Amino acid sequence: MVRVVDEAGNIEYPAQFLPWLEKGGLLKDLDLWIFRQVIEDIRKWEAEGYVIPVSINVTADTLMDESALKEIESVIAPFSGRINVEIMESTLILNESKLKRVLSRLKKQGAGIYIDDFGTGFSALSYLNKYDMDAIKIDRSFVTALSSLKGQRVFSSIINIAKQLDLYVVVEGVDDIAQFEHIPDSQYISIQGWYYSKSISAETMVRTFGEPLRVVNPSSNHSV
Repeated sequence: MVRVVDEAGNIEYPAQFLPWLEKGGLLKDLDLWIFRQVIEDIRKWEAEGYVIPVSINVTADTLMDESALKEIESVIAPFSGRINVEIMESTLILNESKLKRVLSRLKKQGAGIYIDDFGTGFSALSYLNKYDMDAIKIDRSFVTALSSLKGQRVFSSIINIAKQLDLYVVVEGVDDIAQFEHIPDSQYISIQGWYYSKSISAETMVRTFGEPLRVVNPSSNHSV
């Protein structure tokens, strides 16, 4: 997760600075910088004995730009199976045939394709018919609704649909034990949220995992 830290050490979250980057036409530059930085981190971790899969959120403009897509392909090709590309539901309403080709090219380089914030769009389920996806990230609004019986039923329905379609699931925004206890214990479900940890730096993450040579598998039931 990208954060901005000022000279005083104050942290700005994406919702604060991404609109300014978008207004300035700089989101594509940020996307490509993130891919380059992730590759640097992966190489560093490998040298220290870690194999850690990474998910990267990519904007629609970047995916639809041929030169940017070619750079992403070349960057991720040597790291097949270790990089997932997350796309927003809003990306899925773009040119369907072109997007299918884009996603196919990324999958040929070994990238997993995730739908981020799943369930927030108007036709979320229809996207699962159109595109070859590997996983969905269930939006945190469904997690906060777990306090009600109706919310629990909706959440279970999404999990069951994903299971039927052979999709991996990441549950976003799990912040407390009450929410955690409603989530099935499965090797095909990961949990992301403050229940485990707030966002931390790559250096802190590696120190937290401890011993080298540990393979951090995305099928474990947690995600920092």
